[in-house]
Amino acid sequence: MSHSDSQVKVAIVGLGRFAHELAAACQASERLTIASCFTRNRENARAFARKYGCATAPSFAALLEDPAIEAVILVTPNDLHCEQTIAMARAGKHVFVEKPICNRLEEADWMIDACAQAGVLLAVGHQERRHSAYRYMKKILVDGVLGRVRAFEANHCGNLLAVWPQDDWRFSSQGGGPILHKGIHKIDILNYLFGDVEAVATLGCDLPFNPRMHATTVSAIRYADGIVGSLSSGFAHTNTALNIYGDRRSMMYSGFGSCVQVKDEKTWDFETIDCGPDRPLVEELLEFAEAVRGRGRIEVDGQVARKAVELATVLGQSARENRTVFLGETRRVESSRR
Repeated sequence: MSHSDSQVKVAIVGLGRFAHELAAACQASERLTIASCFTRNRENARAFARKYGCATAPSFAALLEDPAIEAVILVTPNDLHCEQTIAMARAGKHVFVEKPICNRLEEADWMIDACAQAGVLLAVGHQERRHSAYRYMKKILVDGVLGRVRAFEANHCGNLLAVWPQDDWRFSSQGGGPILHKGIHKIDILNYLFGDVEAVATLGCDLPFNPRMHATTVSAIRYADGIVGSLSSGFAHTNTALNIYGDRRSMMYSGFGSCVQVKDEKTWDFETIDCGPDRPLVEELLEFAEAVRGRGRIEVDGQVARKAVELATVLGQSARENRTVFLGETRRVESSRR
């Protein structure tokens, strides 16, 4: 088997629940071999290695020095993504990092620059846009089936307060709050569907045990072509829906399964459309493996993921400062700092 046809040998760093989902997707892709893993909890590492038939690295530094490792999948807390990505890039490893790419825009820039300078790939796990329902929504928008799109309602909330203890990293500065931890899923999809944002305004309710972080936020967002809508992000309830309203038709998606509803705005008739099966995690990792072998490109690279963090950042800024934030103003400030 030639090198171009061989499986990409990867290491998985950070071995929580979602790492197991990514590991299963690696195996299902048939293009990635899990060669090693690392987490600071040695028992968790041994259990993971037994399950997936891989080695355990004695340290993060050992992975950097391992010539057999071609790429790394980072499933670690958000605040570690930047440092770990830069270290792996400098070691010549391609990087797949879970969303969000990082907590701060300057970190995204450092990560992008480090990977570019090292000549390695940087892919970010915004897999939700790959669900067949969202792919169908994109096609319907491009084809103009809805007519002029006027508004949207987006939600991405999960009742993490019922799942994780109050001292979990998700509720500290490591996690970045509900916008970066939950809303970021829909932020990427909204950017994918609608393009550039002009202005935002956010209201929020604080976490009772951490008043420096919100439990729930609701953001008004105006896109450059006049589309306005709302995004709810939160830790206290569960909702993952997305509805898009046009002057001819509207689309409603619950966030679960593969079916969307299309409403005729004249007759109010509803049609249920099955958008078909999908394997978003397998698809994004297969794409990563093919790109490592020089075939194809990364759909959600560092720049695409940075746009999601940019919007999340200004949504949070609006909540903190209790005002409308215009994207042009923040980009001018950012440019002046460079």
